[in-house]
Amino acid sequence: MDIIKLSSCLEWEKSISLDHGLRDSFDCGKSSLNNFLKQYARQADEHNTARTFVALDQENKKIAGYVSLANTSLEKQAAAGLIKTTVNPIPALLIGRLAVDINYRGQRLGEKLLVFAFEKALAINEMSGIQAIVVDTIDAEAEAFYDKYGFQKIKDTNKMILSLKDLH
Repeated sequence: MDIIKLSSCLEWEKSISLDHGLRDSFDCGKSSLNNFLKQYARQADEHNTARTFVALDQENKKIAGYVSLANTSLEKQAAAGLIKTTVNPIPALLIGRLAVDINYRGQRLGEKLLVFAFEKALAINEMSGIQAIVVDTIDAEAEAFYDKYGFQKIKDTNKMILSLKDLH
């Protein structure tokens, strides 16, 4: 299964005959994540506020999962004790959303999408310099997922942070 930009996926969608759009059939079980993909991901891409990448199951004509990435920064004080830096604010990559369709659970696709985001973070760091990856978690399940990969909770927020140094 390839991970491609949403815009490329939508171009592929135009080239095939479908009863519905690929985004319409996506269901991860969380309405806010479903709605982002269906209603806002394309707009975010067009307005250069975020890039969404989809895991496309071309054979079954389904979006199996997605990850949305954007630039962000974080006040040094917010990450005190979690990341060592002298820079304020801390430049970072934001994983705004990451979701897997319920029909693709148990295939480690969430991990694959996260590793994809890590690879993008390292590439961005080569071009412009970032020091961390930040995620916005929507619930305890998401927090537990990111915790497994070394993200640390930023107190009094729904954000978690991982130093880019921890990826090398």
